[in-house]
Amino acid sequence: MQSFNEWMSFRTPNVQDDQSDFQFLGTYDPETIPDLTENSDILDAKSILELIPTSYKTQFSETQDLIAGRSVNENEKEVLWITVKDQNVTYIFEKN
Repeated sequence: MQSFNEWMSFRTPNVQDDQSDFQFLGTYDPETIPDLTENSDILDAKSILELIPTSYKTQFSETQDLIAGRSVNENEKEVLWITVKDQNVTYIFEKN
């Protein structure tokens, strides 16, 4: 099973949104990298949505079952993540 840091080493950053201090890194299946939630501060999804790029906020609905958190990656950069439980996908954002 791939660790979160191994997954991060293969990601390619996408275009930065000037309205946010964070950039979208990609999505993954949370079952493949379970240590993300173990090494994170679990936060209210609404507070995370306020920090991510505006263009990604429309990906999420208040009616969805969301789990969100904050952690630090191997480069000591802050990482925000949002898991949509019914879709079994996690969105990762890294601080610029």
